[in-house]
Order: sequence, then C-alpha cells, then structure tokens
Amino acid sequence: MIEIYTDGACNQKTNVGGWAYCIHRDGELFYEDSGRVENTTNNKMEMTAAICALRYMRGCPARSDIISTNTDSSYMVNGINEGWVYKWRENGWISSKKSPVLNQNFWNELQDLVVELNVEMKRILRSHPGIKYADKKAKVHTKC
Repeated sequence: MIEIYTDGACNQKTNVGGWAYCIHRDGELFYEDSGRVENTTNNKMEMTAAICALRYMRGCPARSDIISTNTDSSYMVNGINEGWVYKWRENGWISSKKSPVLNQNFWNELQDLVVELNVEMKRILRSHPGIKYADKKAKVHTKC
C-alpha cells in the first residue's frame, strides 16, 4: 500500500510558498521531498506537492498498487473527485461562472497522473490531526 501525504502553503504578503510530500510504503516512511517557490499561490503549492509526489511514483514498480494521496486541499480533491477538471477540459477551460479556470497546466498534469497511476484522492483535515509522521528522515531510495 502506498500512502502519500502532501501539503503546500503560501505567504500572501510575500507570495513565497512551499510544498512538501512524504511517501509511506507498507506503513514505513519511504521518500520525502520539499521545495520553495517565489511568486506563487497557495493552490499552486498544494498542487505542486501532489504533482511532484506522483511524478516520483511514476518511475516506481509499486505504481500498480492503489496510491492514496492525502491532502488538506479541498480545491484539489474536489477538482479530481467531483470531476471539475473533466468539465473544465470539455468546456475549453471555462468555469461554470464563465471565467477562465486558473492553474490549467497544473490541473492537466495532475489529472493525467491520477489516471495513469490509479490514484485515490483523500481529503484530510487542516493541521492533519491524527496523522502520524515518522520521527526520522526518510531513507532516500534510489530504486522504488
């Protein structure tokens, strides 16, 4: 079983953001990564965390497993689970409010990865209560 936990944030005053993810395989911390981005938004950081984690998983033999991706971003979970991204694509990236959909390139890549890797998107509560993270750094595995 593969469990991915993602998070992203952005300081609204400075527009500097960060993203992070950790991958658990069979209950053990397997891999983690993070980054910093300037001139960004919170939603872009949330999506970047998930996209980077799934890009990493793309090269893993474990990709045949169901990959559970856990995030506190209702924007991202609803976009995938409620089918918003499909509707936006069909409508030429115009929202139901008749305005252009933001973050199209992020949505395209995320949706492609979700389908390719058989990803289940789950929403967890902000501040991630009840989620236990490993106390030590993940061993960086060169092979999945």
